[in-house]
Amino acid sequence: TVVSPDKRHIASHYLDGTILVDATTQTITHKLQNGYGDDGVYVYPLGFTSDTKQLLSTSDDGRLRTWDIESGELLGTYDVGVGIRASVLSGDG
Repeated sequence: TVVSPDKRHIASHYLDGTILVDATTQTITHKLQNGYGDDGVYVYPLGFTSDTKQLLSTSDDGRLRTWDIESGELLGTYDVGVGIRASVLSGDG
């Protein structure tokens, strides 16, 4: 579970999916992807960009994904070649 820098959003993963929650209303705003993805690969939320416009997620399939916070849309997928379960975002994005 990760909290956005502006404290307005929470991203969490569970077996049924990765979700975005509005921290103020405590309601789910988006279900980003099934927890095991379309190809059976588990997806982990990593962190929010410093401007809180995007969420990054990692996965066992070696892909880093970027998501739009407002729409919940998948913006990009980057293949890094190895499974990723943890990482750190730099403070300047």
